[in-house]
Formats: sequence, structure tokens, C-alpha cells
Amino acid sequence: MEKQVKMTIEQAKDLFKSNPEFRNTLLSVFTDEELGIDSFPKTFEDLKVINGYWINEASEILSTSLHDSCVRNANIFPTEKHAKSALAFAQLSQLAARVNGDWIPDWTVYESKYVIYPSRNNLEISYQTFSKTLIVFKTKGLAEKSLQHHRQLWLDYYMID
Repeated sequence: MEKQVKMTIEQAKDLFKSNPEFRNTLLSVFTDEELGIDSFPKTFEDLKVINGYWINEASEILSTSLHDSCVRNANIFPTEKHAKSALAFAQLSQLAARVNGDWIPDWTVYESKYVIYPSRNNLEISYQTFSKTLIVFKTKGLAEKSLQHHRQLWLDYYMID
């Protein structure tokens, strides 16, 4: 036999404050906001359940679903596309480091650094002086060669289909 109970939002808030174990029951009718619950995750561990994709040691992208006991695995991306972007980032950063040699960009001085960036679902080359970018080239020619030879990695990095 199923019975229904009527209560106001204020009564539900009071019930939740005194009996937080009723949260799931109350959430079937009220929202976190209505109950005065701040559900914004303060830490990664607050997520409790994580569904997504990870990259194994063979650079394969695999799907997973982790629950409370496994949340320490912080290498889970929300979508396969995000995981593919992260894999492209790793490869592009290694390739850029190799072609740049021992050059390290100095973001505190006016010095041109060349970047590949997305523009309307396309890729373009520009220079930056003070706006820090993670993958940069010391010359425009190196950026052009990277775009020529690593175009698919750049598309994956910026999640462009």
C-alpha cells in the first residue's frame, strides 16, 4: 500500500537538516536548491561516481564507471572526445619540445611565440607575446610544419570534427 505525504519546502528543509539520511527520498520530490543543499562539488572526491574514458599504458582510450571506492583514479575524462584531446596534447607537447630544442618561451618579455589555434572549426597560426599558451613554437616555420605534419593531432586536441 502506497501513501503520500504533503509537506512544504520549509518542512522538507527542516526534515533534511535533522535527518540527512532522507535526502534521496526528499530528492524524489524536491531539488537540492529547494532543500538548501549546496551540491557544487568542492573536490574531485565529491563526485562519488565517475563515468567516462581513460587512456591506458598502450594509449588506448577505454570507457569506465567508477564508484566511491575508486574515485582516487583522477585520470578519467567525461567523454571519449576529451580523452582523445588529452592524448593529442601529450603527443603535440612532446613533438613541440623536440622541434623547439632547448628553447623555453619567456612569457614575461615581449617575444613572439607562435601558436596553432582554432578559428571557426579551422586551424590557424598566430603569434603570442604575453598570453600564455601551452604548446608554442619558437618560429612561424616550425608552427607551419607542425600544422602540415600533425594536422589530425591538432584537430583532435581542439576537438574539431
